[in-house]
Amino acid sequence: MAPQKATFEIQDKTFVFLVGADNKLKVKGFVPKSRLSHFYIIESGLQEGDRIVYEGIKYARDGMLITPSNLPTDSVLVKSSTKKPKATS
Repeated sequence: MAPQKATFEIQDKTFVFLVGADNKLKVKGFVPKSRLSHFYIIESGLQEGDRIVYEGIKYARDGMLITPSNLPTDSVLVKSSTKKPKATS
């Protein structure tokens, strides 16, 4: 799964920024199979264990060197599911 917040689209194709072993960013396209809440289920293009940029993608550039901090997957799931429901009358 990839958080929708971590993705961007160009000409109907979906991309993320991957963090390489050298901490350089690389743009990587993927094919989403479906969407579940705020996440894409991946059909192809990304592998389990790929490190993706979760926040700040509008400032990211291909080849940029970063100092990543790891965010546990569980915290991403909790943040996405804690939105307050709207009241109805």
